[in-house]
Amino acid sequence: MASLILIIIVAVVATIWVRATRIARDRWVSHLSLPGTWECDVEGGRTVLELSGGPTGGRYVERSDGDGSDERGEWSLHGHVIEFNCTDRTTQCELRSFDDGSIGIDGPGRARRIYRRRTSNVVPIKTAR
Repeated sequence: MASLILIIIVAVVATIWVRATRIARDRWVSHLSLPGTWECDVEGGRTVLELSGGPTGGRYVERSDGDGSDERGEWSLHGHVIEFNCTDRTTQCELRSFDDGSIGIDGPGRARRIYRRRTSNVVPIKTAR
């Protein structure tokens, strides 16, 4: 009987821990607010990373002013790793959150880049119908 009670207690604690971890991750992901336009100053120009889709994945377009390159594909978030899948390769980069509107991406092809959210002064106005 004592072992059954111990198993129940362990199961309850594990359930509470998993739920708390999931809530904390969802809060972190919503704080990141990744979909949008991000800019990074690099040698010889500026790189613009446009992420679309949901909070943990979707499509991306990365344009570089310096060399005129254009990369398109799918992105997804796995823990603190953001994965970029384009037609010829998959790149995994570490994602860090700094102050509001600023993220760091570190990995192959994006070594220690700091991206800042591009803000817009355009406010959508709902019209009455």
